Amino acid sequence: MRLKTTTDWQLIYKSLLDNSKSLSPNDQLDAFTMLLNLDNMINELSKLEVSARQSKKYRNYTAALEKINEEIDHVENLIFMGVLAT
Repeated sequence: MRLKTTTDWQLIYKSLLDNSKSLSPNDQLDAFTMLLNLDNMINELSKLEVSARQSKKYRNYTAALEKINEEIDHVENLIFMGVLAT
């Protein structure tokens, strides 16, 4: 799953949260914690997105978006590995 704008986050969040429900309780807690951290990163990205649109300078926004997409991929892989392990 790739985030294109911050408005995509709710769909991605719901999908990752639903996928994590088949994990063990400890792994669910870890996945939920990672999702909360991503949610905080998305809030910061939202501010960068607004600033980038106003100033037409997208470098900081693009860099933050790529970092968040890497983190989403990482969480998605961890959930997948946890599901396979159970």
